[in-house]
Amino acid sequence: MSLDSLVEEIRSRGEAELRALAAQSEADLQEIASNRDARVTTIRLEAGRAAEAEVARERAQRLAAAHLAARRLLYEAQEARLADGFAETRQLLVDLADRPEYATILKRMIASAGGSQSSFRTNTSR
Repeated sequence: MSLDSLVEEIRSRGEAELRALAAQSEADLQEIASNRDARVTTIRLEAGRAAEAEVARERAQRLAAAHLAARRLLYEAQEARLADGFAETRQLLVDLADRPEYATILKRMIASAGGSQSSFRTNTSR
């Protein structure tokens, strides 16, 4: 084997190794890019799920607050109606005391109360 053929053989082996290394590098780069794309996709999906969960939590929290506010308003309206009813009843009783038939009504109430007590006593003594 001559020196030129030996140099040519070394050169061809070097070029073959260089091509193999370039192919391996290209394959490694493809794998890295594929892994990166998969991780990016996973991260985007997880971020989307987390955002949806946060939106659902916020929606549920606002809905619960709205229900609570509605109940509070209903309670306040009922309390106002009750207070108005008591005030009106109180005023009617005051007005009734000033009417001439008040004494008659009071006597009937006392008679009625006395009659119900006697029936209560007879029912409980059995």
